[in-house]
Amino acid sequence: LYVVKNPINDIYQLSIQYHYGLFADADLQILAYLLDYAHPEGKSNKEFKKEISLLGSTYYFDAGSNYFTLHLSGIEKNMALVLTKLNELMTNPQVSEKDFKIVVNRIKTERKGEKEEPFEIARALAQYGIYGENSIVKNRSSAKEISKMNYLDIIAKLNTIKKHRSSIHFSGKMESKKIANIIRTNYDLAKNGPSLVPFYAPTVERDHNEILLLNNKKVVQSNIFLIKNSTSFDAKNYPVKNLFNTYFSGGFSGILTQEIREYRSLAYSSSAKYQFNFNPKLKSYFYTYIGCQADKTNESIELAYDLINNLPEKPERMDMVRSSVKLSQSAEFPNFRNISSEVEALKIKGFKKDPNIESNKFYNSLKFEDI
Repeated sequence: LYVVKNPINDIYQLSIQYHYGLFADADLQILAYLLDYAHPEGKSNKEFKKEISLLGSTYYFDAGSNYFTLHLSGIEKNMALVLTKLNELMTNPQVSEKDFKIVVNRIKTERKGEKEEPFEIARALAQYGIYGENSIVKNRSSAKEISKMNYLDIIAKLNTIKKHRSSIHFSGKMESKKIANIIRTNYDLAKNGPSLVPFYAPTVERDHNEILLLNNKKVVQSNIFLIKNSTSFDAKNYPVKNLFNTYFSGGFSGILTQEIREYRSLAYSSSAKYQFNFNPKLKSYFYTYIGCQADKTNESIELAYDLINNLPEKPERMDMVRSSVKLSQSAEFPNFRNISSEVEALKIKGFKKDPNIESNKFYNSLKFEDI
């Protein structure tokens, strides 16, 4: 249980994150949608949502790569009663074939939109390039396959989810002991259940260059990802990583943006990032993205590849890079409702305290050679 004080009002937020997500079951998004139509036995969905609304609260479900989450928010004094009602829903959710058909049509519309959006197609291809057969998009069922499923089998996935451990994030006025007691009394959670957090999908390791192409004659622009495997995570490299990412792709002053967009007008969008895989047994990776007109594709790729392999050296920019990293860390400090999620994420990654605090001690001593 993570608790953060709300210094503003009496509106609480509570997230119950089950340690079982899309990496474990790529079809959990179907369940998240279906539970929006669910209701306890003896009540309709409309009646149930009205009860929750009259208590000044709202709820929804979300499926992420690591967690399946129940989100609650509302007037703090009613939280115990709301949890009791949500527990009733989670114990025996009732849905119908009609509800499932609505969900299937929603998914069909979303999938159609994905196939019509060039960047979504490119991102799916890039995810396949990074994770291969472990890609969530690769593993999820197609809209056609979903339409043939039994909705009761989808609801049954909830039993598997509820057997897993949970992280609970609360922001409000109440003390942690009182919150813990309210949750224990009003909502059933598995004791010492298994956890799939953190789940680290292994990246594809290549010993040679591989080109993945998806040709769409209707698209007039190219979306390009260049992905390179790197070494495993080392905490001491955290500040260097921040400086490098800022130097190479830090907004309009980054090398990539200046060389490709500003100086040569080849691309309309570009970004890059050295992405740590925080599991020490798995490799990290570096990606570069370019969005450009079709006739500038080859030239953009050639230039980006050259920038990666022959990094332009501009040591005179170090002061600007240091300043930019420090300012961005200050600006990105989470608001009070998000602090506990950030803390949990850092703990999972193996940090005992905010690495930005320690990194600030090193920025001034790091030289361009470190980048």
